[in-house]
Amino acid sequence: MNKEVNNDRYSSRKNPILYIVPCLLCLLTLLTGCVSYDVGVHFDSPYDGSIVQHIQISDSLADLDRSATKEWFNSIEDRAYKLRGKVKRVSSEELVVDIPFNNSKELVDKFNQFFYGDTSPTAPSSSTDLATINSQMSLRQSNFLLFERNYFNLKIDLRALGNSSEENKISIDTNSLVNLTFQVNSPWIARSFQGKNLLTPVKNTPGKLIWQLQPGQINQIKAVVWLPSPLGIGAAIIIVLMIAGFYIKYRHFPGVAPSV
Repeated sequence: MNKEVNNDRYSSRKNPILYIVPCLLCLLTLLTGCVSYDVGVHFDSPYDGSIVQHIQISDSLADLDRSATKEWFNSIEDRAYKLRGKVKRVSSEELVVDIPFNNSKELVDKFNQFFYGDTSPTAPSSSTDLATINSQMSLRQSNFLLFERNYFNLKIDLRALGNSSEENKISIDTNSLVNLTFQVNSPWIARSFQGKNLLTPVKNTPGKLIWQLQPGQINQIKAVVWLPSPLGIGAAIIIVLMIAGFYIKYRHFPGVAPSV
C-alpha cells in the first residue's frame, strides 16, 4: 500500500506538465482582452474633423506592470499635444485622445505623425510583447461642385504582433490579448472597397465603417467618404437666387428673349 502511494508521488514529480498546463490556462484566462485599442477618423465636414484614439487596459495587465503603462500613456500624451490634440485620462488604465484636423492634408500629416512607430507597453514575459504598430495613410480628394469625394488608403502593419513568444517558445493567441479596431464616421456617406488583401469591415452602414484589425498581418483598408461641399452648395444657392431675381424683374431668364 505504501509502495503504491510513493509511486504516485514519484510519477507526479516526473510529470511537471501536470502543473504547468493549468497555470498557463489560468494566466491566459486572466489576460484575455488585455488591451482594447480603438482608432477612429471622424468627418464633420470636408474642412473639419478629428482623429480619435481610445485605449483601455484591463486591470489584470495594468497591475502586472504599471510603470510600463504609465510610460506608454505619457508618450501618447506628448505626441498628441505636439499636434494640438486633447487628452483625457479617464483612469490609470484608460486614455482618450482627440486630434482635430481642418483639411485632408492636415488629416494625413497628423495621422501619420501620430501613429507611425506607435509603441505599445511591453507586457511581462509570461504573456506577450505588444510591439510597434506602424501605419501609413494616403488620401485623395476630388471636388464635384456640390459634393467632395475623399478616397483614402490605409496600411497598418501588425506583423510585429505575432502569435508566439520567442523567449518562452509558447504559442499564444494575440487576438485574445489585444482588441484592435479602426473606424470611419461621416455625417453623410462612407463606403469601403472590397478586393484581394483588403480588410472587410465588420460594421458597414451609410455613415459608419468599423474594421477589426488582425495582429500578425499587414491590414490594408480602402474606403471613400462623400461629404456635402458648403462652398459648392452656397455658390449654387447664390446662382439660383440671382436667376430668380432676374426673372422677377425682367419676366424672362437670362439669355432668353422675352415673349412679346
